[in-house]
Amino acid sequence: MESEYIHQLKLNIERMLGRRILSSSDCRYLFHHITQQLNLTISFNTLRRFFNLMDTKHAQSVYTLNILSAYCGFASFDDFVATVKRQPVKTKEQQNADLLFYVVTLFRDTEVSDEADITFFYFVRHTITFLEFHPGLIDQFQREIAKTDNGQRYYFEQFVHIDRLNGYYGDGLRYYLYERKNRESQIFGNHLLCLRYWLTKDKKNMEAHCQAVVRLDLNKNDAPATAGRYYATQLIQAAASGTDPEPVLIMARQFYATVALALDNYVSVFRLYACVANILVLTGQYDEALFYIDEFLKYKKKYVLPPAQSNLAETMHLFKAIALIRSGEKAVGRECLETLKEGDFSFLSKQYLTILHLTVKQSLKKSRSEQKQIESLVKGTGFVKLLEL
Repeated sequence: MESEYIHQLKLNIERMLGRRILSSSDCRYLFHHITQQLNLTISFNTLRRFFNLMDTKHAQSVYTLNILSAYCGFASFDDFVATVKRQPVKTKEQQNADLLFYVVTLFRDTEVSDEADITFFYFVRHTITFLEFHPGLIDQFQREIAKTDNGQRYYFEQFVHIDRLNGYYGDGLRYYLYERKNRESQIFGNHLLCLRYWLTKDKKNMEAHCQAVVRLDLNKNDAPATAGRYYATQLIQAAASGTDPEPVLIMARQFYATVALALDNYVSVFRLYACVANILVLTGQYDEALFYIDEFLKYKKKYVLPPAQSNLAETMHLFKAIALIRSGEKAVGRECLETLKEGDFSFLSKQYLTILHLTVKQSLKKSRSEQKQIESLVKGTGFVKLLEL
């Protein structure tokens, strides 16, 4: 019976890490991540033995199981086992009742001060973890919270779950779009679905959502983040159709020239940087990507990002490393790559960013184990377009 719980613990560790443990290099990555997260130590070889990458005649020690359980957020291995045991098989009616209680208490009735509300940030983060463990609840959960202001503004808009864009989060965006009809929200949701279908190489659905964005036009008074998504969508469309992206790049620069960075809009401006830079890197517009990346890096020290975007700096450093290496500045790009802290990637996009990270590393030095990891992550996310990188 204990082996069953150890298997469950392995799955939880991989979920927390955002990647499969398939090789010794993956164990090394996990070792560094545990060291970053906990004030506890565990040896590299212990991890290799735990994931059956090194022969052993001994059972796992209580110390090892407790550390790995702590990494997953549990007090001990006994606490982890007790939590697994407390998950009885429930009827659909019981699940719905639990979900309704969760929705009402957590999203509808919770007062949120602003985007920097750290308490609500942890509420939503724990909700996402809860959903990962209870996939049968997800569809009804998202259907219900899409009707609430907190659900729309925080669960969908602040916690963009890129790793599940081709899964439940992307499916939930349809409920969001149905309930939230204002133009900026429609651009937000349709842009993400356009990105989803571009990354999964579903041309028909990609084009439908691109058109849904383009038909809305852009207003000069729109928030910078909305403009970023609008132009990023057009860049995807240009890449997919093989048309010249230059007119879009010019319009994006012209809009950005009208933006005055200030305390009341800096979060939105930073989202513009990230959204546009992401698509520019994926479509090979490296010099233009570096402009937006460097603008972000120039201003980021002056402002404090809200909790849901607190990992954005590490994402932008990765984009910069890719852009430099791909544009021929390998020495500078490699230096930038070596300063990255993969453990600081957002839990919402850890798999996506790991694919990009490992892919650019492959361009510098081939590794069969890393290529295997890329293929596993692409299979998990469905982002087959990234294999073309």
